[in-house]
Amino acid sequence: MGITAVLETEKGEAITTVDDPANLLHKILPAPNDAGFQWANTIDWYADTTFNRIQARLLRTEWARLVERTPDESARKLLMSIDDLLERCDAEQHLYVKFYGD
Repeated sequence: MGITAVLETEKGEAITTVDDPANLLHKILPAPNDAGFQWANTIDWYADTTFNRIQARLLRTEWARLVERTPDESARKLLMSIDDLLERCDAEQHLYVKFYGD
C-alpha cells in the first residue's frame, strides 16, 4: 500500500481520502535531499506529514511542477486528486491535508 492523502478537520476527522494502492507516489515525490523542492520533499514516505492552509498553498506550487513532469496518465490523475485536497485546504479554514506513510 502506498501513501494515503486525507483532507481532515482540525479534530482529525477525514473529509476526503485519496489512496495510492499502486504506490505511484514513491516514484513521483522528490527525494528528501532534493533542493529543488521545499515542501514536497518533506512528505515522509514511512510516517505521517501534515500541511496546514498556508503550507498547502505553497505545496500546490510545487505540486503543479510534479504534475507537469509526470508522463504517466494514472500518476497524473493521482496527483490531480491530491491537488484537489490541497486546493480545498487552502480555500477553507481549519482544514489540513495529511499524508499517511506506508
